[in-house]
Amino acid sequence: MSIRAIAYVKPLVGLSLREKMLLFVLADYHNTRSDASWPSIPLLARESLMSEREAYKVIGQLERKGIIERLSTPGRGNAYRFPSIDEPDSTEANPCSMYAGAGAVRKL
Repeated sequence: MSIRAIAYVKPLVGLSLREKMLLFVLADYHNTRSDASWPSIPLLARESLMSEREAYKVIGQLERKGIIERLSTPGRGNAYRFPSIDEPDSTEANPCSMYAGAGAVRKL
């Protein structure tokens, strides 16, 4: 568990309930040494209270919003990272700032 990842996810607004829930599960599995989370899709789906198909859909939505990045490793599955907290010297970065309109994702 990464307190840094949970602290990043908690104030995000403008997300669906499913997006927020999946982000909390990813944050719970975030490893600060590797700067990534690597739970399986079945685990993500189960702990996020959704189907595997829905988990794939929500991951895609979060990727398009710039909140997470998917790192694919052939034969080893996917890892997920939070670009805003996993980049060196990125404490001021906020991927949600590009959504400045109504219904935008932003930090409180």
